[in-house]
Parts: sequence; C-alpha cells; structure tokens
Amino acid sequence: MKVGMLVVAALLLGWMGWHFVISRTPSYNQAQPAAQSVAVPVSAGSSPTTTLTDPAEVFQKAFWKRPTADDKILKAERMEWSDETGVTRWQWHLMVKPSPGLIEYLITNNAFMLARSSKPLTLKNPPAGFPTSAEGYGIFTNAAGNFVLLWSESENLLHATDSGSGFRPGGSPPAPPVPASPSQPKGRLSTKLPPDP
Repeated sequence: MKVGMLVVAALLLGWMGWHFVISRTPSYNQAQPAAQSVAVPVSAGSSPTTTLTDPAEVFQKAFWKRPTADDKILKAERMEWSDETGVTRWQWHLMVKPSPGLIEYLITNNAFMLARSSKPLTLKNPPAGFPTSAEGYGIFTNAAGNFVLLWSESENLLHATDSGSGFRPGGSPPAPPVPASPSQPKGRLSTKLPPDP
C-alpha cells in the first residue's frame, strides 16, 4: 500500500515538474514578433582579409548543412577579418532559390531559433543584390538582429545574412594536478589481503 502511494506521488511530482518546464520553455517553432526592427549589419572599417565566394562552402558555413541539388545558390559571399589571434569578425550573404527541404529546415523546423518580425525592416547599407525594401518578404531574425532571413514565398527567393565578432580565445589552461603525498597509498582500496573465511 505504501509503495503504491509512493509510486503515485512520484509520478504526480514528475508530471508537475515536466508541465512546469514545458510551460516556461518558449516554442521556437511558432513565429513570435521581434521586439524591434532590425538592420543588416554594415561591414565598416578595413577591407576583409579573406573573401570566400564558393557557393557551396558559404552555404555550408551559413546554414550548417550542405546544399541539395534543388537549392539554387544565386549569390554567396563570406568575408572574414583576421589578425594574429585569428578571425576577429565575419559576415556572410546568400541569395538562394530554396528547396522545400531548406524552407522546412530554416523556417518550419526553425533551426536557428529565428522569430518572425511583424515590424518593418530597415535595410541600411544592404549588401549588393539584397533588396532595399523588405516589402513582399517574410522577415525572420534572431534575438540580436544580425541573422536576417528575407523569404519571398511567391517568388521562392531567400535572402540571408549574418555577422559576428569572430572567435574568442579559450579559457586559461587547467591547473596542474596535485601530487599525492608519499604516505598516501595509491588507490582507495586497502593494500592488505582480505581475511580468509
């Protein structure tokens, strides 16, 4: 009887905990309005140290997957600014006639946790080939506003851009292990033989 009550209580607590976690987790598959309008980042400053224009490679670095035969990449560019510590800044732009699988990956499954923006998008200094107005496009952005997807469902045309501040160096190396004292035996078991039964 007590075991049965404990099982029921454990199941009830487990269900309540699961319900609490689910109710506080945002659903990224549902479009949520962005807090503010976004602008395409400007590549101000010095010229990039590396410019990558291989469409498949830019696509793969941007979307973390290889393009399929149905993805028609019309324009692709990735720029990187580097110094002696490595990449300090990067920015990419893509214009694609997407396959249904890519739309499912980016918008339906929401691989990058983008939110649909209901506010007008102001494109300040867009890259060449990017639309100057977002009219007629569905606008999807990340929370920071630097990852922007413009998708025209009627034309099946996707414009995408993102930028970042490069790669940060890792933390300090771990501390060296503390050597064992000579009086401390190695391992946690006794070094004596067990008693005979």
